[in-house]
Amino acid sequence: PHWLNFIRVQDVGADVAKAVHLGGKILVDPRPDRQGGQVAVVADPSGAPVGLMEWSETGDQSNAAGAMAPGTPPVPGAQPAGSP
Repeated sequence: PHWLNFIRVQDVGADVAKAVHLGGKILVDPRPDRQGGQVAVVADPSGAPVGLMEWSETGDQSNAAGAMAPGTPPVPGAQPAGSP
């Protein structure tokens, strides 16, 4: 099996540029996703890949693959990105 972690970021383009500046490589150029944000995949200098994702809280989630169904309980202890 294969899997890829994604990190929620504020600006995919800026974070891709920062990754390249720090010695990483672009594996998938930034592109729009179906929720209205941007996604990209980069590799760190050792080659480990990681996805970068931004999205709008107001984006249309009705057709989003993997979107949680209404009434799905939150993950215990999970905190939104950027919260203390």
